[in-house]
Amino acid sequence: MVFREMRRKKQVLSQKEVEDSLLEAEIDVSADILNVGHHGSKTSTSMDFLEKVNPEYALISCGEDNEYGHPNSFVMEKLQNQKARVYRTDLDGNVVLETDGTKEGIMVMTSK
Repeated sequence: MVFREMRRKKQVLSQKEVEDSLLEAEIDVSADILNVGHHGSKTSTSMDFLEKVNPEYALISCGEDNEYGHPNSFVMEKLQNQKARVYRTDLDGNVVLETDGTKEGIMVMTSK
């Protein structure tokens, strides 16, 4: 998910551009939870970005039996190599994460 406040001009910003910019700027992007970009498509999340984020949890929003084959098997392999706990809306239904602000205090609930 990418947020950008705009005033007076219309612009489109892709998640991939944001990932590349953050890596280029050498900003600390480590996070416990990653919302994987573009339904987990092949070009959604680079290995460099994933290694820097090093998430404990990865969320992928994708439709069941979608015609695009999302999430891509290469992306799934990258997430498994990072040892992220992956939650997918096609398999897990609605995914809700709650936290008390501590690393130990992350609770995941799914509808399936």
